[in-house]
Amino acid sequence: MDAEDFCAFLAEDAPKISAAGSPEGALAQLAGDLAFWIESHPEQKPRTAADLDEVAAATCPGTATTVLGALSAESFMDAFN
Repeated sequence: MDAEDFCAFLAEDAPKISAAGSPEGALAQLAGDLAFWIESHPEQKPRTAADLDEVAAATCPGTATTVLGALSAESFMDAFN
């Protein structure tokens, strides 16, 4: 995964995820938007949600914290499992 590309996606999607109103809604928003993003960027497909955690922690921890807060999750791995 390209960290900068994923973090740009996450930063753009964070307001929609946060506005979803519930952790379940936030997860649905993220899952749908991430699926569309991966479809248009197939070379960015993560092997597991742990790849998302690794990239976000290294490149955009603030954005990841915002998104994970909306998901009520400690990590993307936690959110998607």
